[in-house]
Amino acid sequence: MYNHQAFIKAIEEKKLVKVRFNSFEKGVIERVCVPFDFVPSSRARNQENKYQFYDLNSPNGEHNL
Repeated sequence: MYNHQAFIKAIEEKKLVKVRFNSFEKGVIERVCVPFDFVPSSRARNQENKYQFYDLNSPNGEHNL
């Protein structure tokens, strides 16, 4: 994550963030998201903390990212 403190502040202030990431299947993707947590993913084998977002503008509908 580029700026962990900005992520935490966005959660506290209930602000939307723009997320840009490199998807293995689709290349670089940019989404407008709601940041909501920094915890281990319930689906990942690696149980390190991960940034949790709610994707608001996915072409496939809203979902966790």
